[in-house]
Amino acid sequence: MIGKSIQKLKDHPWVAQILTSIGFILYFIQAWVYAHIQTSFLDEGVYLYIGNLFVRGVIRPFQDYGPIGLYAPLAFLIPGKIEAWFGSSLQTGRYFSVFCGLLMVVALWSTARRFGGKWWAAATVWGIALTPISIQIYSLAITEALVACLLVCSLAFLLGEGRSIWQIITGSIMAGLAVMTRQNLAPVIPIMVAYVFWQHGKKRGWWAIAGCLLPILVIHIIYWPNILELWAIWLPARLTPFLDPFRFPPADLNAPITHDLSASLLAFFQGIRFHYFTTIGFGVVVLLWPGQNEWKSQVYKRAGYLLATLFLTLALLHAYAPFIATNPAANCTFCFTPYLSFFDVIVFLLIIVTFTSWRTKFSKIRRAAVILFILVLSLGLGYATFDRFGPWLLNFKFPAFNRGLDPHHWVPFISLRDILANKFNQDFWTSRAPVSAFAGLFLGIFLLILGNLIFISFRRRKIIGASFSVFILTTLLAAGVLLSPLMGGTYRDKGICQADVLHAYDQIGNTLNNRIPENSLIYWAGDTAVPLLYAPKINIYYPQIYASAYYRSGGVPGQLLKKGFWNTDLAGQWLSESTFIVAGPNWYQRPDYPSKLDLSKYVQFQTIPANPCDPASYLIIYRRKP
Repeated sequence: MIGKSIQKLKDHPWVAQILTSIGFILYFIQAWVYAHIQTSFLDEGVYLYIGNLFVRGVIRPFQDYGPIGLYAPLAFLIPGKIEAWFGSSLQTGRYFSVFCGLLMVVALWSTARRFGGKWWAAATVWGIALTPISIQIYSLAITEALVACLLVCSLAFLLGEGRSIWQIITGSIMAGLAVMTRQNLAPVIPIMVAYVFWQHGKKRGWWAIAGCLLPILVIHIIYWPNILELWAIWLPARLTPFLDPFRFPPADLNAPITHDLSASLLAFFQGIRFHYFTTIGFGVVVLLWPGQNEWKSQVYKRAGYLLATLFLTLALLHAYAPFIATNPAANCTFCFTPYLSFFDVIVFLLIIVTFTSWRTKFSKIRRAAVILFILVLSLGLGYATFDRFGPWLLNFKFPAFNRGLDPHHWVPFISLRDILANKFNQDFWTSRAPVSAFAGLFLGIFLLILGNLIFISFRRRKIIGASFSVFILTTLLAAGVLLSPLMGGTYRDKGICQADVLHAYDQIGNTLNNRIPENSLIYWAGDTAVPLLYAPKINIYYPQIYASAYYRSGGVPGQLLKKGFWNTDLAGQWLSESTFIVAGPNWYQRPDYPSKLDLSKYVQFQTIPANPCDPASYLIIYRRKP
């Protein structure tokens, strides 16, 4: 009866269309809300303010004595142009990201419909709409939404058969633009080109090469030779000695770069936690990967290899920076989650093009791999959710049967927190992670046992014909519909405030304009340059756009400043030149804070909090007394 009802619904195309529309609306509402309630941070100020300076012609990408040339120029020029057209503000930057996210979903839906039909397309829209962390990231004024949009649109033009030359060229140009927005997407070019040669033939392959290289060559010619700074950051010095003139100047780091294993594991599994459906989906697809002669068609086979190679290559590359890199510009342990947002949505397409060809028979080794995959995944996800479920597990009350023998100290209920504290001297904060990890492992074992019992029951009733491995993996993947929102939250500390953050920045910007005269040179010690968007005629020292990220305790001042760095000597010089200082309340904790600064020589004024939920997020304007 249920099966017939489902089939009747599937026969009505308007049902899928309605569900798709609801999914789009759900995505848009969440994106719009997150654009307003997410707190701002350093990266938004970097992209928007530097882009604003570039478009206004104040400075030029990769110029000497400008801000450090860390990212490809379109990362700044595109949002900078949008700011010039629609008004310089955090609101403009975030709305543009929301627009890019929506366009990306449309392109993903269109491609999914071409390969899997209207129901798979609807499921794809809902898969994204039920991934709150991805929507949060795509609603911030950073490059993830723009790059993901360019990448998915490129795939929409290139994937499949019967692609015309104009579609090949358009898709290839978009791939080139994605690389010139974030150079860490560079592997996309050879992989895409190889696919076009394989699927569409030599003629279209050469057009793909031309399309990909066009934006890359044009931008390199415009900003030659200093644009080589982009590649000097990433390419090994031993293999590229010709890039030595474009590398960072020697200077002492404020703190040595180390890689803590527990932090790296936490960052890795948090990436899986926050991108559950796509990361688990990739693992499931690999375990169920079709044999050479089991594909639906050569078109689906080639698309599957393209998408799997793209995801795996980019995932490995973006795992390098958080977990291995020692370069101060590339190292960022907890950046794995936002990094995945550049490209992880392509797994939705990978699932669709491989689903009809998934293998159904498993060897003993492959079955053992499936079980091991689920157990390791459960353990890791438990560890990654310690902040969400650890406190609940530790404070969960259960009957204290073992304490009933002592009537003087008997209590009816006890918590795991009490046991760990009294018996093992473990405090609450350090206990959260191991307790949550073992709870995750237990749930993984429980899932295998329960899944096996359900599978046996289904097999007896001839409801299912696939193997247990297929059943448990597809169940694990389907669970993402429920687990993705459940394991959500925010990937940044204090990243969400249930208030209008955009309005707060409007007011802070107005305060800067009213309190600081035009063309004033100020010492900027704020955590983000976002407020400066509202005060375009106020000047700061360019290295301070990145806060203290590129502040060094040593080095030659002129060499550092030329490449966008600064040090103690430069900080002292700038303080003596500046009539105003704008700083956060925790400026004294930063390495550039001068211990001998006499604040009695300044008149102070305090702005409203940038984060309405954090009273200590205000800025202090210091004006030097006459």
